[in-house]
Amino acid sequence: MIRTIIIFTFILLNVNAFAQAPDKMSYQAVIRNNSDQLVTNQAVGMQISILQGSTSGTAVYVETQTPISNANGLVSLEIGDGNVVSGDFTNIDWSDGPYFIKTETDPTGGTNYTITGINQLLSVPYALYAKSSGSSIPGPQGPAGPQGPPGNDGAPGATGPQGPIGPQGPPGNTGAVGATGPQGPMGPQGPPGNTGAAGPQGPQGPPGNTGAVGATGPQGPIGPQGPPGILSSGATTGNTPYWDGNQWVVNNSNIHNDGATVGIGTNTPNASAKVEIASTTQGFLPPRMTTVQRDAITSPAIGLTIFNTSTNCLQWHIGENLWHDACGENLYLQYPPGTNFCGVQPTDIVDVINPITGATWMDRNLGASRVATSSTDSDSYGDLYQWGRYSDGHQCRTSPTTDTLSSADQPSHGKFILNQDPPYDWRNPQSTNLWQGVNGVNNPCPSGYRLPTESELNAERSSWSSNNTTGAFASPLKLPLTGHRVIANGAISSLVTLGRYWSSTVSNNNSINLNFNSSNAFTTNSMRGGGSAVRCIKDLTPTPPPGAVGALNCIGANNMGTLEVNTPASGVFSIVPYTGGNGGPHNGQTVTSTGVTGLTATLAAGTFSIGSGTLTYTITGTPSVADTAVFALNIGGQNCILKIMVSGGGSGTYPPGSVFCNGTPTAVVDVINPATGKTWMDRNLGASQVATSSTDVNSYGDLYQWGRPSDGHQCRNSSTTSTLSSTDQPGHGDFILSPSSPNDWRSPENISLWDGVNAVNNPCPSGYRLPTNVELEAERTSWSANNGVGAFASPLKLPLAGLRGSSNGAFGFVGTSGRYWGSTVNIGRSHVLIFLDSGTGANVNFNWRAIGHSVRCIKN
Repeated sequence: MIRTIIIFTFILLNVNAFAQAPDKMSYQAVIRNNSDQLVTNQAVGMQISILQGSTSGTAVYVETQTPISNANGLVSLEIGDGNVVSGDFTNIDWSDGPYFIKTETDPTGGTNYTITGINQLLSVPYALYAKSSGSSIPGPQGPAGPQGPPGNDGAPGATGPQGPIGPQGPPGNTGAVGATGPQGPMGPQGPPGNTGAAGPQGPQGPPGNTGAVGATGPQGPIGPQGPPGILSSGATTGNTPYWDGNQWVVNNSNIHNDGATVGIGTNTPNASAKVEIASTTQGFLPPRMTTVQRDAITSPAIGLTIFNTSTNCLQWHIGENLWHDACGENLYLQYPPGTNFCGVQPTDIVDVINPITGATWMDRNLGASRVATSSTDSDSYGDLYQWGRYSDGHQCRTSPTTDTLSSADQPSHGKFILNQDPPYDWRNPQSTNLWQGVNGVNNPCPSGYRLPTESELNAERSSWSSNNTTGAFASPLKLPLTGHRVIANGAISSLVTLGRYWSSTVSNNNSINLNFNSSNAFTTNSMRGGGSAVRCIKDLTPTPPPGAVGALNCIGANNMGTLEVNTPASGVFSIVPYTGGNGGPHNGQTVTSTGVTGLTATLAAGTFSIGSGTLTYTITGTPSVADTAVFALNIGGQNCILKIMVSGGGSGTYPPGSVFCNGTPTAVVDVINPATGKTWMDRNLGASQVATSSTDVNSYGDLYQWGRPSDGHQCRNSSTTSTLSSTDQPGHGDFILSPSSPNDWRSPENISLWDGVNAVNNPCPSGYRLPTNVELEAERTSWSANNGVGAFASPLKLPLAGLRGSSNGAFGFVGTSGRYWGSTVNIGRSHVLIFLDSGTGANVNFNWRAIGHSVRCIKN
């Protein structure tokens, strides 16, 4: 917790008993943070109350102040000199005590007071007491009161100067012997000695390297020719031999190999094929095997092709243990993203048609590994779904359970949800729009399939040879006895005695399913939290007409992100409005840029809304130059020209001597408000990014005093000074305090400092300037709401950057208000755009020039 150490100092400005009593009391406090470190050189928000009678007594006087702590964390102020909230300090009757002083502190300089302290005023400065005592003659001194508890330790004092050096002490003991020094230089060499006797001969050395090869001798005579080889030469390029039982036959082109391509049955294979098989009387026969034999292949390669004798279909491997079926329907990748399959692979998609109803169905239950061979074939039972849930794993018959209901359409886990209370659903609140149609929110069926309706299930049941289990299995769908899962405890019930299959139809708090057993079959209401089987029906809804719109609005497009020359686009997209949509589908489009090349705008396939809507184009690529990228859009029978600015990748040309608070110039990227037609910088001066929200601190930027250049005063951590400047450029980067009229940092004032692109102290980059009050007002009136919400929703995305006070340099309204300077002056003050975070009341007003506000530059 942040601690405040309070020091009271009561100073009489005049001790004469008959003089005018001062209306102030000095007050000091030391502020420490939660690490017991001093809060130094920082504005601190404080509210001081004088309580009468007790610590919870009436507040006879309340004021607020925003002092700045010094390097020791000490704040000093005078009670009676602040912003009065209530009461009159001069009218306090100090004789009618006791009185207590209550302090409330916000260490961040705002009004969110998080620290409170109350202390009794054990004595009142004489002058204040005398003012209200009714007598100018002091009374007799009272007896000394008991000593109060010791106060908190004050801040450590400065280190005193070093004292004089004392007399030298007695000599110390002899030290250890030092290390041996380096060896001295070598002396001159003596005369050579007599030659000694010869030693014995050493052993023989290893053999030397082999010498170079000598020159080749003359070629000998040619020997006799050997017997002929097995194969004779071919007569035509590409001939390949074959054994006819007696000899090798060479001149044959049944298999042609010219070194580049191979032909079977042709000696002129197509140049685009590595192998061509040509015949009008014979076919190509791939390996033939059952599904069991196919699945026994170890690590099948992608593209491996076989003929499946179990399904009588040509199949090829497409990776991840998935096989594509040439019969046309077995496309495992058609299942919804995120589908959890309880078995080792997705349920095969094979159609079966009931000739009586004309409906096309999957030939097995979702989760089943095969078509039922009997009513009690366990491999054909499949999974048990809670109505409306997608294939998240809960449908697996061995999934764990939980009794925590879900508040979302997709619970984000694979547990079977238990519920023993009405309406016995896994979701709270209930949702009836989860399994309706092929595009249902949680439709678990593969693409093009859906849950059947109650009518479709009853049509199937009516076509059976008998209205029971026997008829269900004898039908083309071969429905087995799946059982069901109980919502109360998750147990599997009625296995091999009951078949239960969900429909998409809802009925009050329940949904309809098909039930059958050995004696009967019927559709009925059932609790949505129970687990039942799912058999998917093929959706034969007519294809909707091609999508179309009445008009595209590229001028009103909302371009998000920034493009910089020679920098790959990242997070850049454009939202283009349209009107007159017919609700039909579109295939999306890809458009390459002109003007600035190297960019692509991509729209994913989708469906137009009925009426008005938007299309989101994702921008990718690397722009080649800094200019305007142009995309010619053509979608839904309409076209328009989309334009997106590409910045130079640098930061523009700023005035000489500009100080950048974060060390990097503000990036110069244009944004256009289509309502006003004006082009602006897309961020505040000093901001590192475009605002992502109204309270994005990285988008706040700097706070300028009106008319000053970017000399460093605009930095939020700049120091302050009370010395006004007599020149247009103060020559320092301090924030100049001016608490009294005319509240300007310059004396005398100069009203021409920010007037136009060539103004003396224009802080904007070349070609940009401060907006006029008329331009600010035009932007404000184009907003969707007259407050901070509308300011952020506008193309300029103006954040709530706050202000810096002219009297003490403290920050205010950060995160709750936006204040933006204009260039227009008004009798001692200058125009500023002001808006709050909510409510209404945004306006273009005027303010003192010594206050620090944000700057957003407009293109000249």
